[in-house]
Order: sequence, then structure tokens, then C-alpha cells
Amino acid sequence: MSDRLTHECGLAFVRLRKPLHYYQEAYGDAAWGLRKTYLLMQKQYNRGQDGAGLGVVKFDMPAGDQFLLRVRSDKHNAIERIFDAITEDTERLSEAITAETELDAKRACRFLGETYLGHLRYGTHSGNSMAMCHPFVRKSNIASRNIALAGNFNMTNSNELFAKLVEYGLDPVGDNDTQVILEKISYFLNDEHERLLKKHS
Repeated sequence: MSDRLTHECGLAFVRLRKPLHYYQEAYGDAAWGLRKTYLLMQKQYNRGQDGAGLGVVKFDMPAGDQFLLRVRSDKHNAIERIFDAITEDTERLSEAITAETELDAKRACRFLGETYLGHLRYGTHSGNSMAMCHPFVRKSNIASRNIALAGNFNMTNSNELFAKLVEYGLDPVGDNDTQVILEKISYFLNDEHERLLKKHS
């Protein structure tokens, strides 16, 4: 093996396959997924001490309700700072969640959801500000065009990819590698969305 072993960014992904009330009944904790994400991130603490971020996706939210949220920190002990801030909501759940009250619980607790994406930043370039902490988010008023992206990579051709985005007629903001990848995925997602819309209209 010729490459030197190093520690790069850490990633944590939890996708709950059952409704939240199942976790309330089985484990006594509707925020079971959130707590497992915390444990996964804490176990990788050495893989990123320059910052941390967490995204959550809430399924089946009615129009007008937030379903994709993100929190990031570039401060010392970023993981603890993030989870201290967001678990205050879940501690306030005063009664057990049932199938009938699940939506109300997700509305009351900002980071209670079905999918979690955590990231620990090990800054290799682009600085260590909060703007560099993942996940990066691309929001749209069309639900299927929203994206949260976190990665453990360094793109060597991000300048070329940025130029390609400009060729497509886009005006991307930021040229760091993750932002460029997010913009490229978003471009093709929007393209596919339009194609499907025309096909089914």
C-alpha cells in the first residue's frame, strides 16, 4: 500500500425504516434515530475536529411544513454543541408518540425525523469556517428538488466542473469542491424533474 493512512472527514447516516412511534414503543424513545446518529458521530470524533453538521429529513410533512433542516458548528466540541442545541426539543416530548400524534411531535421537535446525515469536518483545504461544514443544502420550493450533501473527498478538478456549470448557463455561488458537486447534482436533478413533468403532463 503506497498511500499514507490519514484521518479524513467522518460521515454518519441513519435511515429509519419504521415510523417514529415504533421506536417509541420498542425502545421508549421516538428520537432513537437521532441518538444513534449522535453515537455514530461521537465514535468518529478523531475524524473531524474542525467542525460538524447534521441534516434531517422528515417524511410525509404537509405542504408548508419544513422537512429538511440542517445545523452546523465550527466551534470547539462541535458535536456536543450541535446535539445539546437540538436535543432540547426532544427532551420536551412529554408523552409517548403514537401513530396519531407523530406529525405533531415532528412539528414540535425540529430535528425529529426519519433520515439523518451527520458530518465531521477534517479540513484539508478551503478553510475551517462554518460555511465549509457539511452537509451542504440546496433548497427548492419543489420538494423533490431539495438536496443535502456531505462527503469525504477532495476534488482535484473542481475548477473544471465549475467551468462546466457556467457552460450550462448556471451562476454557481462558491467554487469549493462540495458546492460544485452539489450544484452539478442539482442541475441534473432539475433536468430530470422537468423531463418527468413533460412526460406525465
